[in-house]
Amino acid sequence: MYFDFSCMASVFNKRKKILLELMRDGRWHTAKDIYELLLPREKTQISIYSIRMALLRYFRQGLLHRKRSGYHREYKYKLSKRGFERLSWLAILSESA
Repeated sequence: MYFDFSCMASVFNKRKKILLELMRDGRWHTAKDIYELLLPREKTQISIYSIRMALLRYFRQGLLHRKRSGYHREYKYKLSKRGFERLSWLAILSESA
């Protein structure tokens, strides 16, 4: 059985590009903020849980900065320098495809 991993990688890169573009403004965002920004933009529903997990993965990859904030001590994320570089690379990659 043959599985095409390149197709799966392109789906993840597309999602990564969308989330990083939403954070390009340089402000701190919670997962809920990103969820509310994505609702009118995305045709498919994405759960807040999957957004939280994606933000955590991107933080661990060094693409985002993270801090706790507010009374409920929820995480806020902001695009890092490495995140800006990855976003530029993803833009070039999508133009060549």
